[in-house]
Amino acid sequence: MINKIFRVVIGILVVIGIFFGIYTILPGQYKGPLRQVVQEAIDKDAKSLADEYRNAQVPKHKGITFEKMMLAGSASPSWYVKTVTEQPDKVTGEYEVQVDGYKITLEMPHENGQSNSVVYTNAHVRIVFHVSRAADGKITTTSWQVFIDDDEQDEFYKQAVCDDLCSEVK
Repeated sequence: MINKIFRVVIGILVVIGIFFGIYTILPGQYKGPLRQVVQEAIDKDAKSLADEYRNAQVPKHKGITFEKMMLAGSASPSWYVKTVTEQPDKVTGEYEVQVDGYKITLEMPHENGQSNSVVYTNAHVRIVFHVSRAADGKITTTSWQVFIDDDEQDEFYKQAVCDDLCSEVK
């Protein structure tokens, strides 16, 4: 009897190990949506926080949300909430809301005014919102960053990325 239980437990651990191994070698464009689905199924608070930023307006683009912008410009964007610090009440704290988009093509002007453009193909664009939540539930964005292929962009290129991606929204 103990031998059969031991075999079942070992079998379950092997299956879990196989799934974990497959997950770790998946490219980000497939891993991100899986991570999003799992997080939103387990943590409803993270889903509501991510929804807040999905529906936020892109600066200088009236009527276009970050969700519309990322859906128009990328393959399988995914949203993820990372807890930086959280108080025991599970309400107040500091969070990072990240959206990842893959296989993005960007054509942006040079910051120094050159006539040619900066072009990225099959780029990975990550937008990170740094969020603070007060005890009354009020959410405040302390800052946000844009990364192209893991390189942080300055204010000019941050807006240029948003402008280029918003131009693809129909």
